[in-house]
Amino acid sequence: MKPAQWLMIGGALTMAAAAPTAATTHTLTLTGDLAIATSNTFTIMSGDTLTQTALTLTGFTPFTVVAGDVIDFSISFTGFMFNTPPFDYFVVGPAATGGFGQLFAPNFFNSNGLDPINASNMTTSDVVLTGGVGDLTGLSLAGACSNCLSPILGRGGPGPYGGFGFSGLSGATTVQLDGSYLVDSINLSSQIQFGSAPGGVPEPASWALLIAGFGLTGAVARRRRIRNVTA
Repeated sequence: MKPAQWLMIGGALTMAAAAPTAATTHTLTLTGDLAIATSNTFTIMSGDTLTQTALTLTGFTPFTVVAGDVIDFSISFTGFMFNTPPFDYFVVGPAATGGFGQLFAPNFFNSNGLDPINASNMTTSDVVLTGGVGDLTGLSLAGACSNCLSPILGRGGPGPYGGFGFSGLSGATTVQLDGSYLVDSINLSSQIQFGSAPGGVPEPASWALLIAGFGLTGAVARRRRIRNVTA
């Protein structure tokens, strides 16, 4: 083979190696049984009271995401939360004046506690509530936290806000992170703050800590619910 042909082949191989990997769209149809939602209320250092709720979602197989991938999700519910109608609704209760107000988020994470590296995500479509009921004023996309994959919605500030619920949730988020990340657990979480401390929706640096707490407080709440039922 002539030298010129070797050069052409080498150049083609180099271009192929340098070509970026095509982004993958992960389409998820998720379901949550509201009967297994967990909730916990506690007081933080400021004296404000937080109520956190978490609901494990099913209907997917573990998948790996890399930068540029899109997670296109829809969530529906069965059952009901804490023996309180309306049925088939994820309910976020009222928040008092000040503090964080209310926020909620679908969280895509690794059950081994491994954080994605330099993660962020931005919604590429509006997060849409289906069958919204109650006080829906002022709800907006709050953003995303560092080192987690969670589109966060909520409201904060002067309040007070009434409670609300929704029978479904859908949206899409584009993943930005260094390296790859295995998603093998998904939940829908919410946080409500009762108190008089000034402020609104938390700063991005706080979101990761708040969302990380959902799983822990949910586990505590589940144990308490089991004891209450069997007592």
